[in-house]
Amino acid sequence: MLLARKIYRAVRELCGESIVPTKDKITVALAEFEDEMLQRSDVKVKKSADAARFLHTDVAIAEGNITRGAAAVEENCSGTE
Repeated sequence: MLLARKIYRAVRELCGESIVPTKDKITVALAEFEDEMLQRSDVKVKKSADAARFLHTDVAIAEGNITRGAAAVEENCSGTE
């Protein structure tokens, strides 16, 4: 939706100049969209990478009928004794 809005605004700005949008206006709109998208998704991508790393640890694949949090506590407590 954001991309469509960016392109629409770029085309609408051209009403006084020309009916056909220039390549430069569309290129600028796409670059703005990309910058905003990367900023918005940065935190989510990092959290996803952290989750993927965690899901491949021994804690995440611990056997038993316990939560991952409980398995982490159990592993930390057994390592200090």
